[in-house]
Amino acid sequence: MSMRSFTTPEVAQIIEVPARQPSFWADRGYLRPSFQEAEGRGTKRLWIRRDIVHALLVKHLLPHLSAGMLRRLARVVEGMPDALDPNLVWQIPLGGDEGVMVEFYKDGQFCGDAKVKKLTSINGEMIEGTSSTIREGTDDTFPVKIIVDLRALNEQVDKSIARHL
Repeated sequence: MSMRSFTTPEVAQIIEVPARQPSFWADRGYLRPSFQEAEGRGTKRLWIRRDIVHALLVKHLLPHLSAGMLRRLARVVEGMPDALDPNLVWQIPLGGDEGVMVEFYKDGQFCGDAKVKKLTSINGEMIEGTSSTIREGTDDTFPVKIIVDLRALNEQVDKSIARHL
């Protein structure tokens, strides 16, 4: 059975971003197409379903993480074949000056981590299941952890593929 590939505009439509956004993210190292990388003028990037889940993850994390963090997380995803497994939950603690560990949980059990360096300041909404705390001396709240439910991301991608294609 052959693997279904998706063009960049299809990926954009599935995750509901502008048509060139996945290519923009790929150019910056936030993700990479697994099926085919563009090789010069007139060639296309071709993506697989797993790449679409990664692109949706980038879309959700982009407001909260620095460019360097997104590139480091891309290397984690590339180096860990099951990093986007729908049974995994990522926990990304925020606010550490010396870097943070992204923790991976499967069926509620810790199953690994990856060290990533410094995060930028955080503003805006969180993905889901976040906690927050009050900054000393201000009324501002900021998240202290991002919890990424990969089952929910995978389900969202499947529904969107069925709806758009």
